[in-house]
Parts: sequence; structure tokens; C-alpha cells
Amino acid sequence: MSALDLVRALSAEVRAALEHYTLEADRHPPKPITVYEQFVPKAHMTDPSGEYHPLVLVACRELIDDEDNTYAEAGLTFAVYGETSVEGNAPWIDLLNIMETVRLRLLERQVIGGRFRLVKPMEATYAEVQPAPFFIGEMTARYVMYQAVERGSSR
Repeated sequence: MSALDLVRALSAEVRAALEHYTLEADRHPPKPITVYEQFVPKAHMTDPSGEYHPLVLVACRELIDDEDNTYAEAGLTFAVYGETSVEGNAPWIDLLNIMETVRLRLLERQVIGGRFRLVKPMEATYAEVQPAPFFIGEMTARYVMYQAVERGSSR
């Protein structure tokens, strides 16, 4: 059970939650939401078509050990695109909807990958000032990874 296993399990849950969700950005056809693990590939940032693809980035941000367990803090970054002035297309609403869809999925399935248990509270933040036409939100979820067993001392 590693941080990589957690990122993969969490990404699978996000993909399942958003499986049938598509977003229509200004003058572009509807697109599914792409889920990336740990980083956004350069190819996404330099798409020669100039089209924007909505995304969720799932990353392990921190591992924390205490006396009993190892915890992982996972960050989910959500990004959508759209002009707020276009009738019927409110990207900030899309952002809130996809974040809520994922949040509910994770609360309903508090054990993911058969072994990672969610530790509440989960946190979601939406910046008051957004870099329009991009809209970004963040979510933090903490999971119990495992209980390390001390094996003998080397004194």
C-alpha cells in the first residue's frame, strides 16, 4: 500500500463519479472531464488544437505518521473553462457541480481501493477571485494508509 496505490484508487473513484459528465466550453464541442494522476502532462498544456479540456488532478500531497497509522493527504484540483457571459454556459456552476459530484461519491464510499479509509473532515475551497475564463477549485481528502509495525531495534 503506497501513495501511488492511493492516487490510483482515488483517481478511479473520480473517473467513476464523472463517467457520464461532459462540459461544453464556448465554441467547443462537449468534452469529458480528464482525470490526471499526480501531475498534468505537458501535452495537455500545449494542445495544438487550442481546445481546452476540463480536468481533475489527483495528487498525494503529504504522508503523515503518528503513533498508530500512516495517513495520506490527497489533493484534488478541478479546472473548467468558459466565458461567464455566454447564455446557458456558467462555468462556475460547472465547477461547483463536478466538485459536489466527486465529494458525494467519496463520502458514500469511505473505503476506496479496498483498503484506504477516508478521515473526515474533507475540505473544498473555491477562490473568490477566479482567473476567468478558467475556474479552479480544490479539495483535500485524508486517508488512513496503513499501520506500520515496528520490527526490532538496531541498537
